[in-house]
Amino acid sequence: MPKTPDRGGFTLIEIVIAVAVVAILAGTVTPLVFKQIIRAREDATLKELNAINNALVEFYEDTGRFPQENEGLAALVTDPGVNGWQGPYVGGNRADPEHEVSTDSFGEDYVYDLGPI
Repeated sequence: MPKTPDRGGFTLIEIVIAVAVVAILAGTVTPLVFKQIIRAREDATLKELNAINNALVEFYEDTGRFPQENEGLAALVTDPGVNGWQGPYVGGNRADPEHEVSTDSFGEDYVYDLGPI
């Protein structure tokens, strides 16, 4: 009787087990990765808010007032025509400094409101 050639390869059970192991690993690692991404964005937003706060103080020291609501936070990076303006007070991390003071790391707009809460 002729000998059949020995076939090398994986059985269906071995493939199913391998796919299951990869799926379990992906299911446990993915939430941790997203958690780290969110934490990094939160940290970046807190740094941005701190930089904006410091820029507002510097703007006030130079001009004697805070930017008006119609000027918004853009007055920290572009001269609004105020006497004493010595900016830009914040910027340089992104190609568009006005975008830097208008949106956070999540892509949400900052709201600049001088009125009391």
